[in-house]
Amino acid sequence: MLYDVRNAGELERAERLSGDILRICIRYGGTITGEHGVGAEKAVYMGELFGDADLETMNYVRCAFDPERSFNPGKVFPTPRLCGDVPGAYRPHESEVAGTAGRG
Repeated sequence: MLYDVRNAGELERAERLSGDILRICIRYGGTITGEHGVGAEKAVYMGELFGDADLETMNYVRCAFDPERSFNPGKVFPTPRLCGDVPGAYRPHESEVAGTAGRG
């Protein structure tokens, strides 16, 4: 979902619309993700797509392969699980600050 954080309320509207889209996908038998893993924005919706037993099993599998949680710490199963943390404010890349690249 594209938005401009400089415009008041756009972030909140984009987050709300993204959630609405994910819920529609779930309602019609779809999923919240595809080829890539579940990011922080979608992790909060895992509980709407999967039951507690499913999530617990996924977490056990992850722990079996990564008991130290060193691979992508805090991803898929954040601590606490499904906390729905919102990422912080936008931080421009150094190339954007230097004026050698833009945001499109």
